[in-house]
Amino acid sequence: MTDSKKNLKLESHMERLIEQEVDATLLEEGMIDWVKQKIQGVGDAAAAGWEKVAAQTRKVLGGLTSQIGSFVGKLQAAQPKANAEYQQVIAAMQQGGGNAKSVPGYADAMALAKEAPELAKEAAADKQEALA
Repeated sequence: MTDSKKNLKLESHMERLIEQEVDATLLEEGMIDWVKQKIQGVGDAAAAGWEKVAAQTRKVLGGLTSQIGSFVGKLQAAQPKANAEYQQVIAAMQQGGGNAKSVPGYADAMALAKEAPELAKEAAADKQEALA
């Protein structure tokens, strides 16, 4: 084979390699774009999912805040009565010579205190049953 034929063959081979490389590059770029689109789609779906989670979280926190506010309000409303009852207990103890048994309701409180462990067990059982 002559040098010119070898050169033509080599040039032709080089052109085919360049075309294949260009085709491979285009294919690679197309795949990269496709992957980017898929990632963007997943990202959009994840963002939407997180927005739902955030909305639900805000709803739950709003409910908890409302319940806590209600509870605090009830405690504040009960405080004057509790203070008055406390003052009555202190006065009764002072009149009874410091003896707690002289306080009105002492016997009821002691009976309830004796029942407390059993009531706690029942409450725990009720809680477990409710969770089941």
